[in-house]
Amino acid sequence: MNQKRRFRLDALRSHLNAELIGDGTQEFTGVSSLADAGPQDLAFYSDHRYREALKHTKAIAVLTKEKINDLEISQLLHPDPFLAFLEAINLLFPPPESKPEISELAKVSDTAQIADDVQISAYSTVGPRTSIDSGTIVREGAHLGADVKIGEQCILGQNA
Repeated sequence: MNQKRRFRLDALRSHLNAELIGDGTQEFTGVSSLADAGPQDLAFYSDHRYREALKHTKAIAVLTKEKINDLEISQLLHPDPFLAFLEAINLLFPPPESKPEISELAKVSDTAQIADDVQISAYSTVGPRTSIDSGTIVREGAHLGADVKIGEQCILGQNA
């Protein structure tokens, strides 16, 4: 059974080095836009054009740059609320870990340089003189041509 991850607002505050206004014991299990947020979702606000959506959001808390007076939900103040929102997404949905292997069904050039802990899935191709750094995952059907450089901890999607 796949159980939702839960995080307390005070733990998120600490992780983000943010200021918390509200109840730190509240837990969120999802992230969403202001308009679509439910009672266990975290949202972010950074543009005055969304003030009306902010007034009506059902989110448990909002990430924002400055304190918003007369807001009845918890607020996490951060200099870059969008970046903080991305961090919250990574906490809830961590990227998959690379399982170091190169599928027998992948086509990898003999001149490619591949770190030891890279995963290359079936039907993928890696061209000549291409280098792939540590922790990267190349999904099914991805195509890397010649002379491509892929950094660390990347995920190349299916058929990319």
